[in-house]
Amino acid sequence: MTLSFIEPCLPMMSRTVPTGAGWAYEVKHDGFRFICRRDGERIRLLSRGGHDWSAQLPAIAEAMRAFPVTSATLDGEVVICGADGVSDFDKMPAVFGRQGSLCAERPVYLDAPMG
Repeated sequence: MTLSFIEPCLPMMSRTVPTGAGWAYEVKHDGFRFICRRDGERIRLLSRGGHDWSAQLPAIAEAMRAFPVTSATLDGEVVICGADGVSDFDKMPAVFGRQGSLCAERPVYLDAPMG
Protein backbone atom coordinates (compact mmCIF):
# COMPACT_ATOMS: atom_id res chain seq x y z
CA MET A 1 0.00 0.00 0.00
CA THR A 2 1.32 3.45 -0.83
CA LEU A 3 0.60 6.28 1.59
CA SER A 4 -0.83 8.64 -1.02
CA PHE A 5 -3.67 11.06 -0.34
CA ILE A 6 -7.24 9.79 -0.02
CA GLU A 7 -9.95 12.44 0.14
CA PRO A 8 -11.71 12.32 3.53
CA CYS A 9 -15.43 12.03 3.95
CA LEU A 10 -16.93 15.47 4.56
CA PRO A 11 -20.00 15.18 6.76
CA MET A 12 -22.98 17.45 6.22
CA MET A 13 -25.24 18.79 8.92
CA SER A 14 -28.76 17.46 9.31
CA ARG A 15 -31.52 17.93 11.86
CA THR A 16 -32.48 14.25 11.63
CA VAL A 17 -30.57 10.97 11.43
CA PRO A 18 -30.98 9.22 8.05
CA THR A 19 -32.62 5.80 8.03
CA GLY A 20 -32.87 2.97 5.55
CA ALA A 21 -30.45 0.87 3.58
CA GLY A 22 -27.36 2.60 2.25
CA TRP A 23 -27.23 5.37 4.87
CA ALA A 24 -24.59 5.92 7.51
CA TYR A 25 -24.09 8.79 9.90
CA GLU A 26 -21.57 10.08 12.40
CA VAL A 27 -21.58 12.54 15.25
CA LYS A 28 -20.19 15.92 14.20
CA HIS A 29 -17.14 16.55 16.35
CA ASP A 30 -15.67 20.05 16.49
CA GLY A 31 -12.10 19.50 15.27
CA PHE A 32 -9.99 18.99 12.15
CA ARG A 33 -10.59 16.20 9.62
CA PHE A 34 -7.64 13.91 8.86
CA ILE A 35 -6.85 10.71 7.02
CA CYS A 36 -4.47 8.59 9.10
CA ARG A 37 -2.51 6.06 7.04
CA ARG A 38 -0.14 3.31 8.08
CA ASP A 39 2.03 1.03 5.96
CA GLY A 40 4.35 -1.05 8.17
CA GLU A 41 6.14 1.45 10.41
CA ARG A 42 5.43 4.41 8.11
CA ILE A 43 2.66 6.73 9.38
CA ARG A 44 1.07 9.76 7.71
CA LEU A 45 -1.68 12.05 9.01
CA LEU A 46 -3.06 13.93 6.03
CA SER A 47 -5.27 17.02 6.23
CA ARG A 48 -8.24 17.64 3.94
CA GLY A 49 -5.83 19.51 1.68
CA GLY A 50 -3.39 16.58 1.54
CA HIS A 51 -0.74 18.14 3.81
CA ASP A 52 1.23 15.79 6.09
CA TRP A 53 0.73 16.76 9.78
CA SER A 54 2.42 13.68 11.29
CA ALA A 55 5.17 15.74 12.95
CA GLN A 56 2.64 18.15 14.46
CA LEU A 57 0.50 15.31 15.90
CA PRO A 58 3.05 12.87 17.36
CA ALA A 59 0.67 11.34 19.93
CA ILE A 60 -1.75 10.30 17.21
CA ALA A 61 1.07 9.00 15.00
CA GLU A 62 2.34 6.89 17.92
CA ALA A 63 -1.17 5.59 18.66
CA MET A 64 -1.48 4.52 15.02
CA ARG A 65 1.95 2.85 15.26
CA ALA A 66 0.70 0.86 18.29
CA PHE A 67 -2.38 -0.34 16.37
CA PRO A 68 -1.78 -4.11 15.78
CA VAL A 69 -1.98 -4.09 11.97
CA THR A 70 0.52 -4.00 9.12
CA SER A 71 -1.45 -1.36 7.23
CA ALA A 72 -4.54 0.74 7.79
CA THR A 73 -6.33 3.86 6.62
CA LEU A 74 -8.64 5.70 9.02
CA ASP A 75 -10.81 8.72 8.23
CA GLY A 76 -11.68 10.79 11.28
CA GLU A 77 -11.74 14.03 13.22
CA VAL A 78 -8.86 15.18 15.44
CA VAL A 79 -10.42 16.70 18.54
CA ILE A 80 -9.50 17.88 22.00
CA CYS A 81 -12.13 17.33 24.67
CA GLY A 82 -12.85 19.04 27.95
CA ALA A 83 -13.42 17.22 31.25
CA ASP A 84 -17.07 16.77 30.20
CA GLY A 85 -16.03 14.79 27.12
CA VAL A 86 -17.30 17.43 24.68
CA SER A 87 -14.94 18.55 21.91
CA ASP A 88 -13.67 22.12 22.29
CA PHE A 89 -12.53 23.70 19.01
CA ASP A 90 -11.05 26.75 20.78
CA LYS A 91 -8.47 24.44 22.43
CA MET A 92 -7.38 22.89 19.12
CA PRO A 93 -4.15 24.95 18.77
CA ALA A 94 -2.91 23.22 21.95
CA VAL A 95 -3.18 19.81 20.28
CA PHE A 96 -0.45 20.41 17.71
CA GLY A 97 2.82 18.99 18.99
CA ARG A 98 1.19 17.43 22.08
CA GLN A 99 -1.95 15.42 22.82
CA GLY A 100 -5.15 14.90 20.89
CA SER A 101 -7.52 12.17 19.84
CA LEU A 102 -8.44 10.85 16.43
CA CYS A 103 -12.12 9.95 16.39
CA ALA A 104 -11.99 7.45 13.54
CA GLU A 105 -15.43 7.56 12.04
CA ARG A 106 -14.77 5.57 8.92
CA PRO A 107 -12.18 2.79 8.80
CA VAL A 108 -11.36 2.87 5.12
CA TYR A 109 -8.84 0.05 5.01
CA LEU A 110 -7.51 -2.41 7.59
CA ASP A 111 -5.00 -5.17 6.88
CA ALA A 112 -3.99 -8.33 8.75
CA PRO A 113 -2.64 -8.11 12.32
CA MET A 114 1.11 -7.89 12.81
CA GLY A 115 3.14 -10.60 14.52
